[in-house]
Amino acid sequence: MSNKINQELQKIEIPKELHERSKLGVKKAKAEKPKKKFTQPIVAAAIILGLSTVTVGFAFPTAASNIPVIGDIFKLIGNESGVYDDYKEFSTEVNTMEESNGIKVTVNDAIFDGETVTITYSILSEYDLGEEPIIFDHFDMKDTDGMAGTSKIEKIGKNEYVGLMTGTYFSTEDLQTAKVKWEIKSFTILNGEQEKEIKGNWNFAFDLDATDSETKLIGQSVKQEGIRLNIEKMATTPMSFILYYGQEASDVVQDKWHHVYVDLEVKDDLGNVYSGQVNGGSGKDSYMNWSKTFEKLHPNATKLIVTPHVMLRNSENFTSVEQADDGIMKETKLPEKYEIGQEEFVLDDIIVDLTN
Repeated sequence: MSNKINQELQKIEIPKELHERSKLGVKKAKAEKPKKKFTQPIVAAAIILGLSTVTVGFAFPTAASNIPVIGDIFKLIGNESGVYDDYKEFSTEVNTMEESNGIKVTVNDAIFDGETVTITYSILSEYDLGEEPIIFDHFDMKDTDGMAGTSKIEKIGKNEYVGLMTGTYFSTEDLQTAKVKWEIKSFTILNGEQEKEIKGNWNFAFDLDATDSETKLIGQSVKQEGIRLNIEKMATTPMSFILYYGQEASDVVQDKWHHVYVDLEVKDDLGNVYSGQVNGGSGKDSYMNWSKTFEKLHPNATKLIVTPHVMLRNSENFTSVEQADDGIMKETKLPEKYEIGQEEFVLDDIIVDLTN
């Protein structure tokens, strides 16, 4: 990873509940139950992942005829939000299975929108992996400087699971092809406070061409109560649209609150409200860069109304994750500040004209 990227990714502040039981910054966690609609993402809201060299191509793929048909995992996993409803149509069928230590893992479908890779997978085990087994090993992308992503697994039957994983890359170069490598070394089973690790080798490698997309520069911002939100650009694909935005907190806000997070509510001039999925973020000190993917844009919409929701929080469990010179992610407990609690407010709307 370059020195420039190293400097940009240092001192990333991540709430403890978003990366508990982490290994080098990769994790799946259970957050506090949200009391209001707009809270930070439950899993992997801001993860920086180190990358390794990617070997492209399939190694000993299992015949597709031996892989069980599960259906549209995009919809199955994202049925509450609807973000992934149109992903199956534009995705690539990978259908490659690896078996190790009594566990079969199949990468079913994958898609690359030019910024984010989304893959679906299924798991069939000879024994129970619990309600929510954890895979700490996130996939990598060649020719990138780091990634942020999300991961979710659901149990659908006896010893049967499906999952969806995303990874948004950091790089100064625009990629037309994502070269993906995913090496799973273990599963973690949670039983209360007890953890059990099942080791094995499940290795996948494949290429994904980017879907068609159109990028629109926006460059609009709003500032209020020490928080500045800037919407930088918007990318539209056949199945979704993505907003890229940055949040900046003043010194006064940083001195009072451990964690600052801004989420986006989006609707159009036709009255449609869009569900979204945060892809992750990176930043240093007072500034964070984020992207959020929303469901397919209505073809007759001419304007987007973006409402930023700000959440400020103090917690006794907040920590900072910092990348050292040797590339190892180190976790440090943040100093105590003000009393535990949170505050939320809404910034003024940003109107995005889709006609020019």
